[in-house]
This record gives sequence, C-alpha cells and structure tokens, in this order.
Amino acid sequence: MALDNPGWSVDIDLADTDLESRPFEDASDMVAQDWWMCSVSDAQFQARGSPAMLGALLRAFLTWAYAPSN
Repeated sequence: MALDNPGWSVDIDLADTDLESRPFEDASDMVAQDWWMCSVSDAQFQARGSPAMLGALLRAFLTWAYAPSN
C-alpha cells in the first residue's frame, strides 16, 4: 500500500516466523494531522502513518509481537 501524502510506510515480512499465524486486530487512530493505521495481510505487518507517527507504528508492532500468545 503506497502513501499519497508525506508520512511513513512500514512493511515487516512475517513469513516463516511465529508471528505469521498470530491474530492481529486492525488498529488506527487520527488526531488532527497525526494519523496511523496498522494491519496484517498476506503474512506481512503493514503500517502507515503521518510524518510524526513512526514511533507509534513501531510500538504497535512491538506491542503485538511481544504480547504473550494464548
């Protein structure tokens, strides 16, 4: 997924990892001009966000990746 405005695009390949089959609930947030969204599709963590939101995108991945699995 490409961005049509300034911001960050983060794709993390999950193939052949323990995260490949872990459920992920799509997440997003928009506050004024700061926005972000994350999803998992086709064995890839995909995150997009405005220029100030790189930290939020990476935290969303790390929070999900290091959460205890059920």
